[in-house]
Amino acid sequence: MELKNISAFLLIIFTINCASATTLTVGVNNGSNSNFSSIQEAINFAQENDSILISKGNYSETLTIDKQLKISSISRNPKDVIINPNISSRPIIHVTSDNVEIAIVTILNNATFCV
Repeated sequence: MELKNISAFLLIIFTINCASATTLTVGVNNGSNSNFSSIQEAINFAQENDSILISKGNYSETLTIDKQLKISSISRNPKDVIINPNISSRPIIHVTSDNVEIAIVTILNNATFCV
């Protein structure tokens, strides 16, 4: 009987740990300890409710966000993270999900957003 209780307890703990949000990091400098070199790569890999922290740098990319995420600068300084894509014909950020938070970054170019 005691073995069943321990097994049930461990199953609950593993289930709770698997359901928790993850923090992913992005950095343009290969010397950094970042998980990804582009913001979109991190978005593609992320699961619902994850956070993406972006290291200082210039990111020349457009973003499509299709899940609930929190995206922000690691340094908490918007001047440290600049999103400035080379493609002006597409929206810089295209959001197709609810509850997406993008904070503490600078977006340059023809700032077109699609929500």
